[in-house]
Amino acid sequence: MSKFVITGLPRSRTAWFAAYLTCGDVMCYHEAIPNNNQLSANTGTADCGYALCPDWVESIGRHKLVIIHRDCKEVAESMARIGLPDTTGYLPDLDRKLQKLNGLHVDFEDIDMRLEEIHNYLDLPYDKKRAELFSGMNIQSNRWRN
Repeated sequence: MSKFVITGLPRSRTAWFAAYLTCGDVMCYHEAIPNNNQLSANTGTADCGYALCPDWVESIGRHKLVIIHRDCKEVAESMARIGLPDTTGYLPDLDRKLQKLNGLHVDFEDIDMRLEEIHNYLDLPYDKKRAELFSGMNIQSNRWRN
């Protein structure tokens, strides 16, 4: 198994991925930037800030990377609903950075259909029943749940 990172714009199911991928001997942290260099072979992190950190971007080569793409307008609306309006307009810039990253690129709307492909890319075991169960779940960090 490999080290892995799931990233994308905010509100792109990173908390969901952390819960979903944590199973058996696989651990996926959520927003684990300080743990980046300490990821073991069956460990990953799901974090929407990955592309903002230059030192992280340099270390991507050591990790399998899945990049989730979601429409900036949808992200801004979702952020506003939880009290985090994009007052600086940084989402399009972050999206451009994400587009340039090397890895498996997945559209937000296609996540559920591509879970087996994501598992195969990350060298992680795939469980169809687990995927079906989690696909219907809305998992968010407690601090953003409304």
